[in-house]
Amino acid sequence: MLRNTILVATLLAPAFAFAGEAGKITFLSGQVDVDSGKGWQKANLGATLNESDKIRTGSRGTALINLKSGAVLKMKSDSQIILSQVGNATTVDVEAGALFSKVGKRGNGQSFRIRAQTMVAAVREIPQEAGGRGETGGGPDGGHGKAAPRAVPGGVRG
Repeated sequence: MLRNTILVATLLAPAFAFAGEAGKITFLSGQVDVDSGKGWQKANLGATLNESDKIRTGSRGTALINLKSGAVLKMKSDSQIILSQVGNATTVDVEAGALFSKVGKRGNGQSFRIRAQTMVAAVREIPQEAGGRGETGGGPDGGHGKAAPRAVPGGVRG
């Protein structure tokens, strides 16, 4: 019985070890630090990040983070974020600085949220669909190619 318990625990250990894995640092330049609950430490290229980790960049720092949800985050200098939740529902809290994100289409039950005290948002692409009379539509402005960001309580949704 004890042998079976040890075998099951050994087989399940890797799953528990990576349960909170949120992503990896795929590029860094300048000062980039990570706080995984043990204080700020210098980040390394390829480092695994977990949910609740804080990441900050210095005055000349830049970091690219690939999240397990498929999103890519780019942190500019003097920025700080928290990977609050990553998965089907992803939430990134911006505490300071600038954050750019590239997020693919979300399926049913999936969300991507960025929360900040103050934020300026820009829309780069607007999905369009063709109408029956050769018109385009489906964008936030009725398909005219312009979009105004709108405030969403609790963050910006993508």
